[in-house]
Amino acid sequence: DGDVLDKFCGLWFEYSDNEEINIRLKQDISSIPSFKFLPWINQITSRLYTENTTFQKTLQLTLKRVLYKLPYESLYSVISMKLHKKYDSSNDPSITARVSAVEKIFKELETFENGRFVTDFINPILEFCENCVELACTKKFNQRSRNLELKNLTIGDYWLNRLKLAGIPLPTVPFKITCSGDGRAGRPTIVGIVGTVEISSSGLSLPKIVTFQLSDGSRHKVLMKGSNDDLRQDAIMEQVFKQVNKILLRNKETRKRGLRIRTYEVIPLGPQAGLLEFVANSIPLHDILCTLHKNDEMSFDQARKAMRAVQTK
Repeated sequence: DGDVLDKFCGLWFEYSDNEEINIRLKQDISSIPSFKFLPWINQITSRLYTENTTFQKTLQLTLKRVLYKLPYESLYSVISMKLHKKYDSSNDPSITARVSAVEKIFKELETFENGRFVTDFINPILEFCENCVELACTKKFNQRSRNLELKNLTIGDYWLNRLKLAGIPLPTVPFKITCSGDGRAGRPTIVGIVGTVEISSSGLSLPKIVTFQLSDGSRHKVLMKGSNDDLRQDAIMEQVFKQVNKILLRNKETRKRGLRIRTYEVIPLGPQAGLLEFVANSIPLHDILCTLHKNDEMSFDQARKAMRAVQTK
């Protein structure tokens, strides 16, 4: 049951310093199906460290199990942490320790399936993530038409030719997981991409709207945000909303009324970029606020600067 595992993980992390509890957990935690840990994958990744404690040994053993059995659902969170090494200039020792822990786990995964796990899953997804960050952060586009032609970029060959050979699913398209075996089940994969990328009219980081073609014939738009967009908080809030939806679904009255929060997929990619599921027929909060406060004495830009000044204190 999801509620039980939520309580279990909460207590596990709370008592991470209790050696006796973690010694017993290390012996029994493998009895919990791997897919049950998926809602907690971001929290598990954020608690990685280089300490040689029983808690870390149990945590990393559990994470390796989830990564191996459900790579498409779990690898992005771990790769996002790994990308801090390349794009994070803060030199935060805690981030450095977590990145080292991730690299240690990846090194151990090299032995799985005689190396095929790395070549079939880790390397293709890592290359996809790195190219997503590059594309999200690029400023090379036509300012007048607000379009970007992939063929004109140095990474264009990857997007137009090599990506379709990787055989990876689009991470912003949810896939129903009912057991750990579903992690390797067949699903639609990326077979193409529209060569012209749209530049969003809203957003300070000039998000890119990219259209992917999947093997089932469907097309899906993805919003790529870069430059200085840390989407980890967005991902956590979407996780909270999904939990709220479970509560609404369990309650008879709210279920009868069909009450739910419309959620969307968020994939953080390091400290400055990420992918978001494109939600059609929606209006940016920026546009709503501008309309509601158009007659205010303080302009929208002034209000934004004032809020940022408070955030940095």
